[in-house]
Amino acid sequence: TIPIIVGGRTFKDFDYWTSRGFLALGIEVSKDNRMSRLITRDGAEVANNSDSGHNTEKDVAEIVKKTDAVVDNNGTLESLKIQADAILEKFLQA
Repeated sequence: TIPIIVGGRTFKDFDYWTSRGFLALGIEVSKDNRMSRLITRDGAEVANNSDSGHNTEKDVAEIVKKTDAVVDNNGTLESLKIQADAILEKFLQA
């Protein structure tokens, strides 16, 4: 079993988990893809009311630059799975 922490959208979260040896992964997605997926998942009203200036969103771009690896989430689910498998394989070999 590999513990996974989902979140880490603040510098405090990032520092806490990385200081305890967790692998930090950044996930990048274009604004258009993010919005399209939010609309599909939550509906247009919720997506349009999402706040990219919220305190849990404003530092994300800088935090992603500090991560151990970055995943490109602009492609297909299959390409995301391939990237995840590659990172997991590398992590398990370390």
